[in-house]
Amino acid sequence: MNDALVKPGESQTELPFYIGIYLWEDYSAEDFMHHLKHSKEFLEMPEVSKVGFFRFQTQRLSNDIELQRWKSTQAAIATGIVLGCCKKMGLQAKMVKDGSEPAGFLTNHNIFCLIEIQPLDAGSSPFHLPGNL
Repeated sequence: MNDALVKPGESQTELPFYIGIYLWEDYSAEDFMHHLKHSKEFLEMPEVSKVGFFRFQTQRLSNDIELQRWKSTQAAIATGIVLGCCKKMGLQAKMVKDGSEPAGFLTNHNIFCLIEIQPLDAGSSPFHLPGNL
């Protein structure tokens, strides 16, 4: 974090923290096929359906544009999971559109979104974090 974000007399427990959701740049079509073969969906379907499912999915994502769209969808799902977990735990969380706003070190990375999470008072936390977090 940028030192300018920490004000004199302010403890780290009073600062928000951030979770970055990034797109995996070197995730290839081969990586996607590996993912399909080991996915819960694929492993639990009847054997007769596996070949058709695998062919359909690999043809559907056979070009770079479709693979990029799939990766963005996966990042959006991950974002929803993080935001949903924060809500369930009673944490205030919001998406930050521009990763350079709260932390300039994120500007050169392939960030999908940045989630800002506000800390809770120590007595109201629904979970315990180690140390002073």
